[in-house]
Amino acid sequence: MLKNKFLLIATFLTICTSISAQWTCRSKIAGNMKPFRENSKLMWAGETTSGVGMMNDRYLLNAIQFFAFSYTSKSHDFYIDGGFKHWTNRQGSQKFWKNRPGLRELFHRYQKGKFNITTGLQTINMGDHFLVNERAWGISSSYKKGELSYKFSAATVTKDFAKMGTFCSVRYLYDIPGRWYPNMGNGFGETNFVGGTLLWTPSWKKKSKKSESADEFEEFDEFTSEEFEKPKKHFLKKAGLVFYDEFGNGFAENKLFLGLMAEFELPFEFMFQPEILHMNSENDALIYMLRLRKVHIWPKGNRTMFTAQYLDKYELSDHKSLGPSYSNLFMGEVFRMDSHDMPVGLIALKHNFPKIRLHVKLQAAQQFQGENMQEFNLAVGKTFFKSLKLTAMFSKFNADIENIPSYLARLEIRLTF
Repeated sequence: MLKNKFLLIATFLTICTSISAQWTCRSKIAGNMKPFRENSKLMWAGETTSGVGMMNDRYLLNAIQFFAFSYTSKSHDFYIDGGFKHWTNRQGSQKFWKNRPGLRELFHRYQKGKFNITTGLQTINMGDHFLVNERAWGISSSYKKGELSYKFSAATVTKDFAKMGTFCSVRYLYDIPGRWYPNMGNGFGETNFVGGTLLWTPSWKKKSKKSESADEFEEFDEFTSEEFEKPKKHFLKKAGLVFYDEFGNGFAENKLFLGLMAEFELPFEFMFQPEILHMNSENDALIYMLRLRKVHIWPKGNRTMFTAQYLDKYELSDHKSLGPSYSNLFMGEVFRMDSHDMPVGLIALKHNFPKIRLHVKLQAAQQFQGENMQEFNLAVGKTFFKSLKLTAMFSKFNADIENIPSYLARLEIRLTF
């Protein structure tokens, strides 16, 4: 009976004529799955998110209801996640509103050991630092053996399911004129990508001078005598090759990216993550991203996370469209600047108070040419009773785009059940 209900819900979400997907809905639904009954392999969860806000010239209101179901049997996992959306944007005497059902993910995953392959509607990251962060219909796979690993993805992106698509998208709330958005096909096969990474993650293992069995104790600080050696820090943490190709009649030109990525450990536990790509299309360019990260854990368990990143390009010839289409870096709550806005940079600082389940985040994003977009964000989030979270967001932004609002205040409530 429960399996039949699951199939009916999945069928309904799949055949809806106005079916679409969400992009940046903050969600913890996948981490709150629970069985329908004791020892059942069929899991479920629900989540309700609503938000109210205001900008200089409008009032904002949105609400989203999600349901997720999963069924796991041995090495196979089936997952579906979808729901319903409502949003309202009132500007002066004008009022815009929309209701629609949506589908976020629908996939089958096979996993055995360190190999997995996922087929269906899914969120895809290629394993590099910024190229792809997209929701699309396709196939993805990863495998790790020793110090080598690979990730591979091939997918088609459509406006009904993409992260910049038509369900749960805050860009409809903020409605900033003149913003560029990536190509998203109306149907399958119009806008596609294929790509992958081959990574080397050196272990830098060093055996004990006196005992082979010392390896199992290397992670503990107390075993740092001359008998048990603590592993030394090493400059190189990761290195890899990257390839990525966008193709289809929905693109003005085919883009092929080939490049290198790495991760280095710097003094004071800073992590440096560079990536450089050669874009080969009708005209060529070099695109590079530099990212610096640090996580500091305080004596009482509080955590501070720092991120700084910069994207730019060196044009080898005149070019109209630079950068990948589906990186979705979301620099800023309103503008959500991305690689196509290069040169662009971001600085973010987030502090977590785990004991009181509170976090504070500061962020500044800046475009250095073009429309000269600039945005400052403050977000404060508090979790109550493990399932209720309140997040207050404040933004100040400006650009050379005419008649844009310059302030945002928004409160978001999320309840997972």
